[in-house]
Amino acid sequence: AAAAAAAARGADVDKLDGLGGAAGLPANVHLLTLMRAEEGDPSRLIVRLAHNFQVDEDQQLSQPARVDLAQLLSAAYRIRGVTELSLTANRRKADMPKPRAWSAE
Repeated sequence: AAAAAAAARGADVDKLDGLGGAAGLPANVHLLTLMRAEEGDPSRLIVRLAHNFQVDEDQQLSQPARVDLAQLLSAAYRIRGVTELSLTANRRKADMPKPRAWSAE
């Protein structure tokens, strides 16, 4: 899943030292990207998270994971809003066409 978090303070992503405070990420989630959005004001971030396990790959770690972005980014940012984006972060998920149903013959 991809998410864009708008930060209230203009903290510099390059100087971000210590994500997560006490919470951090669950063992089955990986932080792929934490960067400033290329467009707009510098307080907008692109945060990409990935689940490390496929369905049924591991009895516990394959379960859905929850990430509290407010806790994850609390050291340097205050989240004002979140928008789920495409993997390439160029389109809002809500604006994307629905996936097609493919038949295997």
